[in-house]
Amino acid sequence: MDVILLTCVEAAVATPNYETYGVLYNWSAVMTEGICPSGWHVPTDVEWQTLEISIGMSESDAASTGWRGTDEGYQMKSTSGWSNNGNGSNLSGFTGLPGGYYDSGGFDSSGDFGHWWTSSNLGTISIRRFLSSDSNEIFRGNLSHIYGFSARCVRD
Repeated sequence: MDVILLTCVEAAVATPNYETYGVLYNWSAVMTEGICPSGWHVPTDVEWQTLEISIGMSESDAASTGWRGTDEGYQMKSTSGWSNNGNGSNLSGFTGLPGGYYDSGGFDSSGDFGHWWTSSNLGTISIRRFLSSDSNEIFRGNLSHIYGFSARCVRD
C-alpha cells in the first residue's frame, strides 16, 4: 500500500492494524478528511504543551524539542500493549497506544512506539509527539507529512 492512498480515511480503516491501534493518518488526511466530530479538533502544538504541563512537565521542557520531561510519557502510555515492559500508568487518562507508524515500506514499530500529529504545520513538515516503550519521557519534534501517525481530537 502506498502512503498516498492513506489520504483517504476509508483506506486507512481497511489496514491490518486498525483493530488494535486505530487509524494511522498522513498529515494531509488529518487536516482534510474531517477525522474529528463536530465540536472537536486535532490539537495544536501549544495544546499538547498545555497537557504536558498539566501532568507535571516544566514550561521550559514543554517548549523544547527532543526527549523532554521526567515521567510524563509514562503517565500518558496505556497500561498494556507496550513491548519490553514499557507499559505506562495512564494517570493522565490519555491511554497512548503503541500504534507505530506507516511509511512507504509499510507498518513499523507497533508495540514499540506511538506517534501523534499536532495540527501545527511548518510547511512540508509538522510537529508531532512520540512515546517509546524504552522511555518515560515525551519526544517533541517535526517530521515529513508523508508518514502515517495516530491523531487525537480535543473538544473545541
